[in-house]
Amino acid sequence: MGYQLIRAKKFGEAIRVLQLNVEVYPRSGNIYDSLAEAYMDDGNKSLAIANYEKSLQFNPKNFGAVLRCFRNSKPLICARGIPHSLDSMSHKEERI
Repeated sequence: MGYQLIRAKKFGEAIRVLQLNVEVYPRSGNIYDSLAEAYMDDGNKSLAIANYEKSLQFNPKNFGAVLRCFRNSKPLICARGIPHSLDSMSHKEERI
């Protein structure tokens, strides 16, 4: 339902639905990633980055979150949860 609302550009509603999902499944990296996407689409970059970082705590191999986080933040903020194998890839992405 959250993604349906994002696709319909109803970002406030999507954020509320995804926040409820986080309350029910607080250890799901995927839900934090979805919530981050909703915040980013709504223009709230700081909450988007915070939720991408939370997603990475539960799933450090979430390549999509790593790349989105690096594109929208300083690398050191997101690097905390990134395995070394992803670190060099992300820095190359940043230089492009």
